[in-house]
Amino acid sequence: MNEYEKYFNSFYTECMLQIKKKMLDLEIGQRELAEMTGLKQPAISRMFNMDAIPRLDTLMKVLFAVGIELKIDSKD
Repeated sequence: MNEYEKYFNSFYTECMLQIKKKMLDLEIGQRELAEMTGLKQPAISRMFNMDAIPRLDTLMKVLFAVGIELKIDSKD
């Protein structure tokens, strides 16, 4: 795995962990998240299992639905 792949994998894993944590806080499951985002539950499942990497707009829908803000920062 090259450095970019490690960086991306770390970023995506952290996103999924934060979303799952927020879902626990909100006491919602994948079905409710699907309803909140307009996505299908199997798509949510594939995203959490890392079987499919969502496009940025799809990830943003999920983050927005659970109240997580994505921030951009320099690697410096």
